[in-house]
Amino acid sequence: MVKYIIYLFKLFLFLLIYSNSYATCTYNGTVLDTSNGAGTPVNDSSEGVGEQCDDMPNFYSLDFYRMSLCSANVNPVGGAADFSSCTDMLNVDTPINAVINRTAETSLNAPDFTLQSGTYGYMVAILSSKMGIKHSFEVNTAVDTYDSGSSLNGAGTYCWTKNNFLSTITNEPGVVTPHGTTVNGGISDISNFECSNTASDVSNAEFTYEVISVLDGEGSSCAGGLGANGDRVSMGLLGTGLTTGRLLQDDGETNATDCTNSAKLLWVIELTNPVTITPTSQITMFFKTTDSVSIDFDGGAIVNPILLKAGANPPQAYISASE
Repeated sequence: MVKYIIYLFKLFLFLLIYSNSYATCTYNGTVLDTSNGAGTPVNDSSEGVGEQCDDMPNFYSLDFYRMSLCSANVNPVGGAADFSSCTDMLNVDTPINAVINRTAETSLNAPDFTLQSGTYGYMVAILSSKMGIKHSFEVNTAVDTYDSGSSLNGAGTYCWTKNNFLSTITNEPGVVTPHGTTVNGGISDISNFECSNTASDVSNAEFTYEVISVLDGEGSSCAGGLGANGDRVSMGLLGTGLTTGRLLQDDGETNATDCTNSAKLLWVIELTNPVTITPTSQITMFFKTTDSVSIDFDGGAIVNPILLKAGANPPQAYISASE
């Protein structure tokens, strides 16, 4: 019979941003290039000129419900989520918020936890499917925005996020999610940004929120329905291993069946290099937010580019254990 060593850590998980991460929006120095036309103002180095590009946000807000190390796959194809092989670093009913700063280390303060010594091949997190972005930037061609009353604010070269509405990654309006009812800024002529010609105005940046309402962006939507097993999807190699996700209901175990009960996101990484835990191990987790904000413009703009929203893309996660 194998005797497992149980030991207690004071929880102090480090959430770090890699300073050498690069975003795909095209910048001229530190200025976002918006000079490619009113309806297609930006150039994404992966997708080319268009109405959207991906950037690294200044701040990324995540609500954590569970963080675990597991010896077996929690997110199997065709089956329910199974946490029976997991040892928890965090498992709470009231989420713990972490605001990840692109330029500084961030700590996640939570209750003490116990871990069993052993080797774990999977890192698991359950997060709220509502994610927050706070961002600002300078542009080289003045950009306009809509206010909450659908009037244009006036074009400017310094832009920052505003919390004017809740969006979904599919831009579907009127969806009653567990986090609120969604708006399509392009249809309603409302922006989650504001711009001016005064550099100091970027200090007014607010968190704007988006719901990860679906995971299989090629085949699912709120109107058309989610895929099987909580819209389970494989995202390939992200961070330190092969990543899969599924959407869960509020209990953190039952598969979401549509956007109205899609409250949480299960994120599972099959680690390329499994983590071995001993009684003296220290755990460090890293989150890389390269391309974690989608800067979205109005493709129908005629005079000036019109900013609509900051869309949330899930960050990449890394883990290490040291003695």
